[in-house]
Amino acid sequence: NMNNFLKIILIVIVIGVVGAGTYFAFIFLRERGILGDPSEETPTDTISETVPKKIVSEVIADYWINRKTGEVYYLSENGNIKKVLANGTGEIVSSQTIDNVGGLKPSFDGTAVLISMGHPKAGGFAVFNLSSKTWQPLPAGTVAAAWDSVSSNRLIYLKDSGAFSQLFYFNLTDQKSTEVQRLAQKDLEVEWISQNLIVFTDKPSRQYASSIRSFNLQNKTIQTLIREGAGAMIKWNRTGQLGISWSGDLELIDATGRTISRLDLNTIPTKCGFSDSQIYCAAPSNQNSVSSSSYPDDYLKRALKSNDDLFVIPLVGLSAGEFPVIRLASLESDAERIEIAGDQLLFLNRFDKNLYLLEL
Repeated sequence: NMNNFLKIILIVIVIGVVGAGTYFAFIFLRERGILGDPSEETPTDTISETVPKKIVSEVIADYWINRKTGEVYYLSENGNIKKVLANGTGEIVSSQTIDNVGGLKPSFDGTAVLISMGHPKAGGFAVFNLSSKTWQPLPAGTVAAAWDSVSSNRLIYLKDSGAFSQLFYFNLTDQKSTEVQRLAQKDLEVEWISQNLIVFTDKPSRQYASSIRSFNLQNKTIQTLIREGAGAMIKWNRTGQLGISWSGDLELIDATGRTISRLDLNTIPTKCGFSDSQIYCAAPSNQNSVSSSSYPDDYLKRALKSNDDLFVIPLVGLSAGEFPVIRLASLESDAERIEIAGDQLLFLNRFDKNLYLLEL
């Protein structure tokens, strides 16, 4: 009858209005970046057929990229510094031998490198300049050091002074030290993540609670980023604005320590690297193999090795707070020290201690 007909017409009109309103609301939110564009969404598994290739056939201690030239350099186990050549060999840049190499930190542009030796207690630190091919030692008693976030001519270092630690600037040109601060804490790692921000990290261990704090060089204030987290560690991006933290769970944080998102992946920050728009992490193919009771101690002591997959976490084109973890490739390696240069990803394989490259 006429009443039923009018009811049907009314229902159709209401559905149409609601549908149109929902559509235009979605467009409004997407255009303002609140919702991601579906055209930019990536499936949770996009397995690449490309495989990593070994780019130098030599056991190495560590490596870095000269960001000005794109050239890759590495530190051999005996301390020689070499440049990777296209034929897979290394050209010697410095024949200086180093007993018990501890590790390296490149300057922000990769034109110089800070090398620790005699790790972890004895020995010292020295800087090698690629342009002049010269070595320069840091002051005696240095226990930790880091580059200025925007300069290859200045560092900051910690010195153990018995009852406390002293923080100094060190200028490579005049080789002068300037005291910045005295700290009650000892046995710290240090990173200079942005112009005015230093980060102090306790040595990570699952066996005791460790903290991570930032120190503002301008106003001399200290802020706790992670308080008493078991095995706490952070890997920062090149600008110091974003970090991958771990203290039981993997999280994306900002420079204040605020959690942006928890990341659904069992791995640690030393197996991750940043590009401008994405995070790449190597993680065990068998995610259930990661034991929270012994991680990261067993891994850092090299008592635990894993066969990894490569995962990517997009940082743009997504809804606020949504950071999906996407499986990208099988590495068939125990990968660490991931670095991204253009469309190439480099990593060290802990199985054979060789350097590998993956085309992205």
